[in-house]
Amino acid sequence: MKIMNVKYLSLFLVLSFGMVSLTSCSKKKGCTDPTSDTFDPDAEVEDGSCIPAKEKFLGTYSVIESCASGNYDYTITITESASDEASVVITNFGAFGSPIVADVSQSEIFVNNQSIQYNGAGLSIQNGVGSINGNNLTITYSYSNAEGTETCTMNGLKL
Repeated sequence: MKIMNVKYLSLFLVLSFGMVSLTSCSKKKGCTDPTSDTFDPDAEVEDGSCIPAKEKFLGTYSVIESCASGNYDYTITITESASDEASVVITNFGAFGSPIVADVSQSEIFVNNQSIQYNGAGLSIQNGVGSINGNNLTITYSYSNAEGTETCTMNGLKL
């Protein structure tokens, strides 16, 4: 009987050690990119499930913009930037006709200072910040030209 108990105890210990060894070697799979919408802080192994934050911004928007000088309706298109994974290109930003570059992180969008040409004159886009919620995009920014500085808020609905 003693030999039988030792055999069962030995078998139990070997199986228990094997189970602990196998489970302790497995690493949690998931999205390991902290800028992705599907980031999993517990993931140790990338499994291809990352969705870049900029994906939700891409598309065409019908914009209603409110500025001190008036309200304006126009369309913008947001496309991927070829030069930076965290950036997008906004065509017709502010109805100025020129493309600008913006950075995205999670649901936020940032328009860094940049200069464009509008009606043959220089225009400076400054300090833009906004967010997206579903199909609704909001960006508040300032621009300046020879006439002064103005702050505008654009509200866009993805078409």
